[in-house]
Amino acid sequence: MPVRYPHYQKRVSITGFTLLEVLVAMAIIATALMAIIKTTGTTAGNTAYLKEKTIAHWVAMDRLAELRAEQEWPSKGTTKDDVESFGQEWEWIQKVSETSIDDMRRVDLSVIPAGGDEDFPLITMSGFLLNPELRATK
Repeated sequence: MPVRYPHYQKRVSITGFTLLEVLVAMAIIATALMAIIKTTGTTAGNTAYLKEKTIAHWVAMDRLAELRAEQEWPSKGTTKDDVESFGQEWEWIQKVSETSIDDMRRVDLSVIPAGGDEDFPLITMSGFLLNPELRATK
């Protein structure tokens, strides 16, 4: 009678992933992670830009408020000045021009970081000022 080994007669089936399946899964995960990292970097850059733009807007609003509070009739032309806001140096450029109304002036304010290019301001804001003498008579 022949000797039979029961463990040899059983067919062993090992379940799992093949090397190709693992490599494909890793490629998909790597692509997804690269997209997430790129998005995170873009978001961080946009946040910094929006912070600068917001501060520049505040600098322009502050300058326009100063002009209104001074109650002086600004002369036509362009003036520049440096100012510090939130620990950063900024430069504002103010252009005053006439309007179709004699007792009103238009003020265009541009704000750039100190040493920045005047042709590319972070913010440009326009406002209008009434002649203070006109307000004083009413």
